[in-house]
Amino acid sequence: MADSTLHFALGLAVGTCALIPSLIKKIRSEEKTSQAVNKLIITSYGLALFAITPNLLRHSGIPDFFCSGWWMNLFLFHPLLDKIKPGGALMGELLIVLFFVMHYSIILACLLKARSRSN
Repeated sequence: MADSTLHFALGLAVGTCALIPSLIKKIRSEEKTSQAVNKLIITSYGLALFAITPNLLRHSGIPDFFCSGWWMNLFLFHPLLDKIKPGGALMGELLIVLFFVMHYSIILACLLKARSRSN
């Protein structure tokens, strides 16, 4: 079984990769980026929470056979990832830190861009 941090990191990766092109488009077109950054961060962390839903269900007392069934693949291929990569706590933690730093860097870059535009 894969660690919940790995599932959380997968959700962050999917959310970030899905919305980074629209943010880059906004940055290049000199438009305001605050809504795009807000959407990127909320979607990324929302998908991360969505990806660990089977883990949360398991810890709330739902039987394991239900939480590891094929229908839980709806939550970003949760059982499939459990079979492919058992463990992965360290990798998940490193990826979470990587995406946190990446999001922070995106925010700082957008703030610098807005500051230079106002001068």
